[in-house]
Amino acid sequence: MQGAEASWDLTVQPGAVPSAVMNRFPHLYGCTVLAVPPEAQARLAELLAGQLLVSARDAAGDALDSTGVQVRNRPYSRM
Repeated sequence: MQGAEASWDLTVQPGAVPSAVMNRFPHLYGCTVLAVPPEAQARLAELLAGQLLVSARDAAGDALDSTGVQVRNRPYSRM
């Protein structure tokens, strides 16, 4: 996860999307579950009010894929 001034490594969690989440968001079936580190969790409200980029990198640090994250009803902050 990367914000304007910080970045964190997300870790892949084994297993499927939790059933409580699947019941509410069935379109997440088959998605990879990622864990947000505690230091980022402490800032989630702030981070989700702005722009986020999630990227996948290989062992050499080369970008493999990326996507923007937008939370419904949370407008992007103007930069």
